[in-house]
Amino acid sequence: MVGRGWGRPGQYVGLEPAYAEERLAWIRELAATAAGQVVPPGGLKDLLAQQRAMSAQLGIPYELLEAGVRRSVHERADGQLELRPGREHVLEILAEIDSLDLFALFRRMGRPLLLGRALRPVPSTPGIDWFGELMAAYAKGLARDLVELAASRPEVTVADLDATHAMLLENPRPVADAILGFAAGLSVD
Repeated sequence: MVGRGWGRPGQYVGLEPAYAEERLAWIRELAATAAGQVVPPGGLKDLLAQQRAMSAQLGIPYELLEAGVRRSVHERADGQLELRPGREHVLEILAEIDSLDLFALFRRMGRPLLLGRALRPVPSTPGIDWFGELMAAYAKGLARDLVELAASRPEVTVADLDATHAMLLENPRPVADAILGFAAGLSVD
């Protein structure tokens, strides 16, 4: 599946690259600030309420989201709750994601490759009015780049999936069908 960070400013179709970069810098800062945060007293209840709202919005069973939150929270030696992975590891992950150009990697691959593209928009983010516009522009750029990639590399298959980025949780059957269909079409060497 094509989960690959925030892309590059030129992939935001219809937006000035400088504007896209400014917004991306803001998102990266927000992600870094949230990394490995300590959960305040009563905060677990708030996290679970957010997951319940997401469950209703995306049609994902709440139990799956609740289990994920409970696995990601651990108690520190001082008794405080902290989200995992820890801040240091999240910052390393974010830096690696930002440095990776997956399309360059995709172009170098010499084997069959299945890429899944979510067709549903990312849900809106309260308090960030421009987020929907940004994600819509990115979806256009991603679609453009995937069409170009598939046209230039016959071993690349792009599966358009009726889902958001959370496709494995919200709509697993089409994801499984895309993978099984792709695998069935491969010849064994």
